[in-house]
Amino acid sequence: MNKIIIPYHLVIPAVISFGFLLIILIKRKQFFKTEMQKMLGISLTVFFAFYFYTVASAALYELYYQWDFYKYDLNKDGLFFGNEITKEQQTAMTKLTNDGGRNIKFKTGLISSAIIAIIVFGIGRVYQLSKKK
Repeated sequence: MNKIIIPYHLVIPAVISFGFLLIILIKRKQFFKTEMQKMLGISLTVFFAFYFYTVASAALYELYYQWDFYKYDLNKDGLFFGNEITKEQQTAMTKLTNDGGRNIKFKTGLISSAIIAIIVFGIGRVYQLSKKK
């Protein structure tokens, strides 16, 4: 049986974003004292939370699809012959090999998380300014 390969290009950004998220949550009293800093903190928290969710879920799907594919390898040689080739095995192979979206998730996750964080920052800033009036 082939070993399941850890997608480091997804796991490393997930660990880094989770680390930043923990730092922000633990040291929030020190970092965010003014109203502007609080909005920035909320936006950063949203950014790292969405980015972590995006890349971590892509990594977990990748691991699951590998496990699902290799469970059809009955003689554990990494090759599929005869009775090992079934509709289910072919479906699992298709899910595993059609991974273009999962492989670039660390890039598209950055963009989508940044857009969401900017929107949250803008809405929060408008709310703060309207609250002052």
